[in-house]
Amino acid sequence: MRPSPCDVWWARTDWLRPEHLTVLGAAESERLRRYRYPADRNRSALGAVLLRAVAARALGSAPGAVAVDRSCPSCPGSHGRPVLPGTGLYVSTSHSGAFVVVAATRAGPVGVDVEEEPSRLGTDLRVGALGPREAAGTTDAAGFVRCWARKEALLKAVGVGITVPLAEVDLGPPGEPPRLRRFPGARPDQVYVTDLPAAEGYAGAVCVLAPGPVPVRHHDAGPLLHSGLFGEPSVIGGPVLSGGRVR
Repeated sequence: MRPSPCDVWWARTDWLRPEHLTVLGAAESERLRRYRYPADRNRSALGAVLLRAVAARALGSAPGAVAVDRSCPSCPGSHGRPVLPGTGLYVSTSHSGAFVVVAATRAGPVGVDVEEEPSRLGTDLRVGALGPREAAGTTDAAGFVRCWARKEALLKAVGVGITVPLAEVDLGPPGEPPRLRRFPGARPDQVYVTDLPAAEGYAGAVCVLAPGPVPVRHHDAGPLLHSGLFGEPSVIGGPVLSGGRVR
């Protein structure tokens, strides 16, 4: 039996259009109103919209009809990882800088992360986020964000977020393929992390918890966001994938 793939959808934050916001639920809209800066609000909005569009495509539904549960296990808030109850579809979303990414699969719990390289890589940041083996193989900001994205993807898939110290999660140095070496309570033979073909200045990773390797497929989200799912479409910019890489 062939394993279920993991589909990763890429979008640029400037693709957000007014008609997209009409599919969001009351809790999502209220959460957006709390953002202080428009850029942060737009990234979060497009992430919520794209997640609904990807789920609607997979489930044969309308984006506004998708039930998204974001309950937090630690408080009454609605800022937990997104869950689609009763569908068998696992989803995750991330955004940084100019990009938004959503991962969806039926193979098992999934976590996705995209990170923009920091303008300055301080020693404190390296010490707090990297284990000794990772730190020894990380010499620049590009390597650092690759390690960070791998760890975030794993923590999202497990469902704990950054409640586990990142230095206690070891997925190997950035110059090697990701492989779980150390993480409390996780089985290496059921953790599959894949680096994503992020644009220059970014790094990304997706993690699926499954009994076997999971193939990863990449998609431009432009046609999906431009489709009739949102009523009369506005014009959206060109493709985000070119030559197998994000641009």
